[in-house]
This record gives sequence, C-alpha cells and structure tokens, in this order.
Amino acid sequence: MATSRLKRLETQIVAALRTVERGYFQHVNLTSKSKAQARFYKRLVTALDWFRQSFGSHANESEAIVALAVAFETLLTDHYQQGVAERINRRVGICLKGFPGVTEYKQSVLEIYYARGSIVHTGELGQAANVTKAQAAFARCFCSIAARLAAWTPTSNDSMKNLLGDT
Repeated sequence: MATSRLKRLETQIVAALRTVERGYFQHVNLTSKSKAQARFYKRLVTALDWFRQSFGSHANESEAIVALAVAFETLLTDHYQQGVAERINRRVGICLKGFPGVTEYKQSVLEIYYARGSIVHTGELGQAANVTKAQAAFARCFCSIAARLAAWTPTSNDSMKNLLGDT
C-alpha cells in the first residue's frame, strides 16, 4: 500500500466499507421497513465475509478459491438462476467499465468460478486460478457498487441487476 495508486485504492475501499456499514446499520439493525434494502445490505456484508475468508485460506488454495467464488456470487447475483458464470462475468465488466486491465480481471474471476466448480464437483483443483488478481477484482467491484449506492435505493428482488443497469 506504499504507492500512491494503492493509497487511492485504500481510500476508496475504506469509503466503500463505511457506505455499506451505514446502510447495514440503517436497514438491517434498525427499524427500516424495507425488506429489499435489508436483504441487499445483508448480501453485501455476507459477500465481504466470504471475501475475507479467501485470505485466511492461503494454506489451502482450494478453500480460498471456493470462498472467493462464493463472495462474487453473493455480491453480484440477486438469487440463483441459470447462467451464473456469464452473469458474474458481465457484471464484473459493468463494475469495472473503463478501468485498465478489465479483461484480465474478468478472466481471473472466470478462472476462480470454474475452478470452484471443479473443486466442488470433483474434489480436485482442475485448473489454474489467479486468486490474487480475482481478489483485486472483487475489491474494485465492491468499491464500484458502493459508489453507486448514494443515488439509489433497492426496491426489488433484483437489486443488483437494477443497481448495475444489467439488462
């Protein structure tokens, strides 16, 4: 975090965390009557918890991959339905639009997601995955999402789809 670029990223991450913390306390812990907002902020915090677990699992790369894949799925999807990998890939692109290296970030996320499938369904890590690059993609996606929250209110079960303008 010594470079100026990483210090800017740190500032963005801290601001994003504060935004989500405020929303969580307002809509989950207090008496907000909006179920859509409560559900949305719970998902953001749950995604952060899975993301955190991806760092604690470096002794076992498979655990880090599974935790990170779950973090992305929790962050970028509203509910389960077919086409999760394609939806996550598309939404990473939306979050990181105009950002240098977006193609590499998207590729690292897909690698994580497909490696998770291999681990979960065969018990083996069947393909290489760049965990560090995918973790950076998650942090940047999280910041992008948090930055959009100031001018938006969750109103449906498709909150992330609506927030990102994903059609």
